[in-house]
Amino acid sequence: MPQPSQPDSVAPGTVVPGAVASGAVVPGTVTPGTVAREREIEVKLEADAAAALPPLAAVPGVASVDPPRELRLEATYLDTEDGALAAAGIVLRRRTGGDDAGWHVKIAVDAQHREELQLPLGDADAVPEALQDAVALAARGRELVPVARIATLRTVHRLRDAAGRELVEVADDRVTAEGLGAAAGTRDAWREWEAELVDGEPQQLDAVVASLRDAGGHAPAAAAKLTRLLPAMAPAAVPSVEVGPDSPAHALVGPRLQRLVASLRTLDPLVRADVEEAVHRMRVEVRRLRGLLATARPLLERERTEPLRAELGWLGRALGEARDLEVQRRRLAEQLASEPGEQVIGPVAARIDAALAAERRDAHALVLEAMRSSRYFALMDALAALAEAPRWTPRAAGAVHDVLAPRIRRDLRRMRRRLARADEATGAEREARLHAARRAVKRVRYAAELAEPAYGEPAALLAGAAQELQTLLGDVQDAVVARAVLRRLAMPAHLAGESAFTYGLLHARAQAAADAAIARLEPVRARAERSRLRRWLR
Repeated sequence: MPQPSQPDSVAPGTVVPGAVASGAVVPGTVTPGTVAREREIEVKLEADAAAALPPLAAVPGVASVDPPRELRLEATYLDTEDGALAAAGIVLRRRTGGDDAGWHVKIAVDAQHREELQLPLGDADAVPEALQDAVALAARGRELVPVARIATLRTVHRLRDAAGRELVEVADDRVTAEGLGAAAGTRDAWREWEAELVDGEPQQLDAVVASLRDAGGHAPAAAAKLTRLLPAMAPAAVPSVEVGPDSPAHALVGPRLQRLVASLRTLDPLVRADVEEAVHRMRVEVRRLRGLLATARPLLERERTEPLRAELGWLGRALGEARDLEVQRRRLAEQLASEPGEQVIGPVAARIDAALAAERRDAHALVLEAMRSSRYFALMDALAALAEAPRWTPRAAGAVHDVLAPRIRRDLRRMRRRLARADEATGAEREARLHAARRAVKRVRYAAELAEPAYGEPAALLAGAAQELQTLLGDVQDAVVARAVLRRLAMPAHLAGESAFTYGLLHARAQAAADAAIARLEPVRARAERSRLRRWLR
């Protein structure tokens, strides 16, 4: 089937703020859809034992603060004996007490964002199979054993606006912790202030955090309670290195490679649990990695990178159908909702949604099949090994401007050639060529993103222009795919005796959308191809 576009607007490792719809928690089942998902946006600070919380009701935008609520939380943390989960930024725990007692997997996405997967406690101490699957890439079949026990005396303060809406939750935690197993005998105690965004805006969270800092809150010794107790288990940070056009090319490519591989591994448990947008985000990172390996091809030993590019292509295709169905299900639902009622004849919305939802479930099952295969684990191992110890060619020691700028110019020429080929065609053939051109536009965008640390604004401007062109070409491709989906779904409706009028209407709307996007193409293309965006590459 034709491939729908992806906006690829998610920067590596970032999370779009907002709540994620959770699946129901069903005791005793292990399919990913039964895992409750929660996206946390929070800031954690440490405070002295004697420090006083600031007057939270005085924070701008806060009208009232609920009476404080005290909770006693007891958590057992589990990991492999060598701390593989913690090293991957994953926390697995079984916690009692509080409103969310149960099994939790927390995945650190960045300094403020956590994705959390939850299952109820159940009757056994064994890790539920669904969560074992979620951490499979890090654990790799090794036994998950208790490594720490942490008790928290938590005082919760809920901050509300004038309408009673909860903006931010502030937790004042007094923590005592002890190591277990190989870490037995390790003990610590400390105090934390944690501010979590609930239904407020990010700037309201910032205001609360500023107030906590003014009252003595300071940066924590570690990102998580477990690594505060056992710092040797903390993930290794990617070193930050200043680079410029005259820096060695490997100094630019190496950290980018490390970050992309780390981001891909971070997304693994989220895709397994079917967290919203996780498939899309992993697909984007796969494309970025393939683009990086292509642009930086002369810098790395090809016998190592070319097989990886091929395997990343396999993974991207495995993710593709599930993501394509997500896009079309949302797109068609929005289009139907915008149509006048008299134009929607028959159970069109219900039929389309049910069909695409079922197909998407089947597609995600195929994603899981791929991600549970030895082929997938071999790919992830090879990527990790490459990121940790790249095999550079002699050219990698050359200056960024001498080595990578010509590669980016090459990517730009490829983009222009493909766009010119599309100009020579009409109808469906032109749409197909525009889709091929879009892949070349993405290559330019990712190459410009790679160059940003060395060149700054000039590279960012090229990346932005390429993204604008990519988005418009994506509108064309979305319409192409929508027409194919509508033709496919209209036939069962017709055979069931339902009117196909609305399917035809939506098909015509999709064709009109493609035509409109193509009509807007020339000025956007001209902006992406203008010579001043390439001056820094000379």
